Amino acid sequence: LLEDASFLRLKNLQVAYSLPSDLLRKSGFIRGLRIYAQGQNLLTFTNFSGLDPEGVNNLYAAQYPMSRQFTFGLDLMF
Repeated sequence: LLEDASFLRLKNLQVAYSLPSDLLRKSGFIRGLRIYAQGQNLLTFTNFSGLDPEGVNNLYAAQYPMSRQFTFGLDLMF
């Protein structure tokens, strides 16, 4: 009944792009603009047969796996 629960997980990833200030100067009132996308719990590599190999204790309680979360945003500076 023992099983190897080793895993590799891509837990957090954020990608962002800030527009160059030369482009923003033409608008006259926007000093900065940043566009970003963030993901959490994107990939898990494991041979574990259960739902989630990352447990809080040494006992497997058939908990639901962590959900994937996506965040998209736009930061404006005036």
